[in-house]
Amino acid sequence: MEGTGAELAISQAIRSRILLNSPTPNIAWDYYGAATYTPPTVNTTTPANSLWIRPSHMYKADPAAWGGGSHWAVGRGIISVQVFGPYGLSAVADELVEQTAGQVANVFRYQRFDGIHCQSVTPDYALDAEGNWHQISLSVPFLCNLRTEGLAMSEINGRMNFSQASHGFSGTLALALSSGSWIKASAATSVRAQSILIAVQGDSFQVATHGLQGFTHGLGASGDIWLGTNGAITTTEPVSGFRQRLGTIKNANLLLVSIEPGATV
Repeated sequence: MEGTGAELAISQAIRSRILLNSPTPNIAWDYYGAATYTPPTVNTTTPANSLWIRPSHMYKADPAAWGGGSHWAVGRGIISVQVFGPYGLSAVADELVEQTAGQVANVFRYQRFDGIHCQSVTPDYALDAEGNWHQISLSVPFLCNLRTEGLAMSEINGRMNFSQASHGFSGTLALALSSGSWIKASAATSVRAQSILIAVQGDSFQVATHGLQGFTHGLGASGDIWLGTNGAITTTEPVSGFRQRLGTIKNANLLLVSIEPGATV
């Protein structure tokens, strides 16, 4: 489950890590507040398009110390990513599953992101119950030091830098990742936002995927923020069509980014 506080921060960090680094766009989310991919019951597509992954994680906070009025803890958990491909379709298809599993493993193996310290990756090979899918399950233990009250470890994290020629971005925008490139999210076309643009310099730009972000955003002094049209962010909650909450304005220079999955109302 997503949970609140530290659990929510960890879920958002793992979700962002996968969204930005997954070798396949076909992701069957168990939770994480994201649009999910529904795999076919019987494979009818090409091997490359049939590749899909299912991420999840387990987490537990162990009390560590009290100090400065905040309760600090050592978080321990396991990230699990199942990689699937059509079984027995061809030797090439089987190799693609193994290659994809290797790429996913590299996303987490001994990596550090948003306060999460990943350890080694353990693979396990299996077939699903119906025998339709070649499956490789990856398990990644992780540790993190975080505060269990308030905004937890995401308070100053959640920023990522990118370079994309002729992106055309400016101001505070809602962005989505599509086929490896950032585009403007839009409620009019149900293109879900995955990040908020917070800085631009030439072809380089910085986005925030979650957490408390300090910058002059120009969205007002308070209130929730919602996805608008063509990258726009609005403080007016939609009453029909696609609705996606993106976070909360703390003040004119402080924004809590908390991107929800969104839904049509």
